[in-house]
Amino acid sequence: MTSQWLMQVIAEALSLPGLAFSDEGVCSVLIPGELELQLEWDEVSEQLVLLAPVGQLGDDPDGVLSRALLGANFLFSGTRGETLSVEPGTRNIFLCAARSFGPSSEAALIDWLAGFVDTAQHWRVRLLNQDRAPAPSAGESVNLVRG
Repeated sequence: MTSQWLMQVIAEALSLPGLAFSDEGVCSVLIPGELELQLEWDEVSEQLVLLAPVGQLGDDPDGVLSRALLGANFLFSGTRGETLSVEPGTRNIFLCAARSFGPSSEAALIDWLAGFVDTAQHWRVRLLNQDRAPAPSAGESVNLVRG
Protein backbone atom coordinates (compact mmCIF):
# COMPACT_ATOMS: atom_id res chain seq x y z
CA MET A 1 0.00 0.00 0.00
CA THR A 2 1.26 3.45 -0.81
CA SER A 3 0.32 6.92 0.30
CA GLN A 4 -0.51 7.74 -3.34
CA TRP A 5 -3.06 4.91 -3.47
CA LEU A 6 -4.63 6.09 -0.20
CA MET A 7 -4.88 9.66 -1.42
CA GLN A 8 -6.34 8.58 -4.76
CA VAL A 9 -9.12 6.63 -2.99
CA ILE A 10 -9.77 9.49 -0.54
CA ALA A 11 -9.78 12.15 -3.29
CA GLU A 12 -12.30 10.13 -5.26
CA ALA A 13 -14.51 9.55 -2.19
CA LEU A 14 -14.49 13.28 -1.36
CA SER A 15 -14.84 14.34 -5.03
CA LEU A 16 -11.63 16.37 -4.74
CA PRO A 17 -9.41 15.46 -7.69
CA GLY A 18 -5.79 16.44 -7.28
CA LEU A 19 -5.80 16.01 -3.52
CA ALA A 20 -2.28 15.11 -2.39
CA PHE A 21 -0.08 14.78 0.66
CA SER A 22 2.54 17.49 1.16
CA ASP A 23 6.23 16.58 1.20
CA GLU A 24 5.79 16.13 4.97
CA GLY A 25 2.97 13.61 4.44
CA VAL A 26 0.14 15.92 5.55
CA CYS A 27 -3.07 17.02 3.83
CA SER A 28 -5.86 19.24 5.21
CA VAL A 29 -9.39 19.20 3.85
CA LEU A 30 -12.48 21.22 4.76
CA ILE A 31 -15.49 18.89 4.87
CA PRO A 32 -18.97 20.37 4.27
CA GLY A 33 -20.31 21.53 7.60
CA GLU A 34 -17.03 23.36 8.33
CA LEU A 35 -15.18 20.34 9.70
CA GLU A 36 -11.43 20.50 9.20
CA LEU A 37 -9.92 17.09 8.55
CA GLN A 38 -6.19 16.55 8.66
CA LEU A 39 -4.78 13.41 7.07
CA GLU A 40 -1.23 12.35 7.81
CA TRP A 41 0.74 9.50 6.29
CA ASP A 42 3.12 7.91 8.79
CA GLU A 43 5.83 6.40 6.59
CA VAL A 44 7.38 4.39 9.44
CA SER A 45 4.23 2.60 10.62
CA GLU A 46 2.52 2.80 7.20
CA GLN A 47 -0.59 4.13 8.89
CA LEU A 48 -3.03 6.81 7.86
CA VAL A 49 -3.63 9.18 10.77
CA LEU A 50 -6.81 11.27 10.91
CA LEU A 51 -7.18 14.32 13.11
CA ALA A 52 -10.15 16.68 13.39
CA PRO A 53 -10.57 19.61 15.78
CA VAL A 54 -14.07 19.32 17.24
CA GLY A 55 -14.18 22.00 19.93
CA GLN A 56 -12.53 23.50 22.95
CA LEU A 57 -12.66 22.38 26.55
CA GLY A 58 -12.76 25.94 27.91
CA ASP A 59 -13.93 26.37 31.48
CA ASP A 60 -15.33 23.17 32.89
CA PRO A 61 -15.52 23.91 36.63
CA ASP A 62 -17.91 21.07 37.42
CA GLY A 63 -16.08 18.63 35.14
CA VAL A 64 -19.22 17.63 33.25
CA LEU A 65 -17.65 18.02 29.82
CA SER A 66 -14.41 16.36 30.89
CA ARG A 67 -16.35 13.38 32.22
CA ALA A 68 -18.37 13.21 28.98
CA LEU A 69 -15.14 13.06 26.95
CA LEU A 70 -13.64 10.41 29.20
CA GLY A 71 -16.86 8.41 29.11
CA ALA A 72 -16.95 8.56 25.32
CA ASN A 73 -13.39 7.19 25.18
CA PHE A 74 -14.13 4.31 27.56
CA LEU A 75 -14.19 1.22 25.36
CA PHE A 76 -14.77 3.72 22.50
CA SER A 77 -18.44 3.79 23.49
CA GLY A 78 -18.99 7.32 22.16
CA THR A 79 -16.36 7.48 19.45
CA ARG A 80 -16.86 4.31 17.38
CA GLY A 81 -13.18 3.38 17.75
CA GLU A 82 -11.54 6.80 17.61
CA THR A 83 -10.12 8.79 20.52
CA LEU A 84 -11.10 12.23 21.82
CA SER A 85 -8.05 14.11 23.09
CA VAL A 86 -7.39 17.51 24.63
CA GLU A 87 -4.29 19.43 23.57
CA PRO A 88 -2.90 20.69 26.91
CA GLY A 89 -1.62 24.09 25.74
CA THR A 90 -4.75 25.22 23.91
CA ARG A 91 -7.40 22.96 25.48
CA ASN A 92 -8.60 22.24 21.94
CA ILE A 93 -10.42 18.92 21.62
CA PHE A 94 -9.49 16.62 18.73
CA LEU A 95 -10.88 13.38 17.42
CA CYS A 96 -7.95 11.15 16.41
CA ALA A 97 -7.53 7.78 14.72
CA ALA A 98 -4.83 5.76 12.97
CA ARG A 99 -5.06 2.66 10.81
CA SER A 100 -3.19 0.60 8.21
CA PHE A 101 -4.81 -0.59 4.99
CA GLY A 102 -3.90 -3.31 2.54
CA PRO A 103 -4.11 -2.92 -1.23
CA SER A 104 -7.56 -4.54 -1.43
CA SER A 105 -9.19 -2.47 1.31
CA GLU A 106 -10.70 0.41 -0.66
CA ALA A 107 -14.19 -0.16 0.76
CA ALA A 108 -12.81 -0.44 4.30
CA LEU A 109 -10.89 2.82 3.87
CA ILE A 110 -13.98 4.67 2.64
CA ASP A 111 -16.15 3.24 5.44
CA TRP A 112 -13.52 4.15 8.06
CA LEU A 113 -13.16 7.68 6.70
CA ALA A 114 -16.94 8.17 6.55
CA GLY A 115 -17.37 6.90 10.11
CA PHE A 116 -14.61 9.20 11.34
CA VAL A 117 -16.19 12.22 9.64
CA ASP A 118 -19.62 11.33 11.04
CA THR A 119 -18.24 10.98 14.58
CA ALA A 120 -16.20 14.20 14.32
CA GLN A 121 -19.20 16.17 13.09
CA HIS A 122 -21.36 14.74 15.88
CA TRP A 123 -18.85 15.85 18.51
CA ARG A 124 -18.31 19.22 16.85
CA VAL A 125 -22.06 19.97 16.99
CA ARG A 126 -22.37 18.53 20.49
CA LEU A 127 -19.51 20.66 21.80
CA LEU A 128 -20.73 23.82 20.02
CA ASN A 129 -24.13 23.38 21.62
CA GLN A 130 -22.75 22.02 24.90
CA ASP A 131 -25.42 19.41 24.32
CA ARG A 132 -25.46 16.31 26.48
CA ALA A 133 -27.14 14.22 23.79
CA PRO A 134 -26.00 10.61 23.53
CA ALA A 135 -23.01 9.83 21.35
CA PRO A 136 -23.57 8.08 18.01
CA SER A 137 -23.88 4.33 17.99
CA ALA A 138 -21.85 2.09 15.71
CA GLY A 139 -24.70 1.76 13.20
CA GLU A 140 -25.48 5.47 12.78
CA SER A 141 -24.20 7.38 9.79
CA VAL A 142 -25.12 10.54 7.94
CA ASN A 143 -23.31 9.33 4.80
CA LEU A 144 -21.21 12.44 4.32
CA VAL A 145 -18.48 10.68 2.35
CA ARG A 146 -20.23 7.65 0.91
CA GLY A 147 -22.27 8.09 -2.25
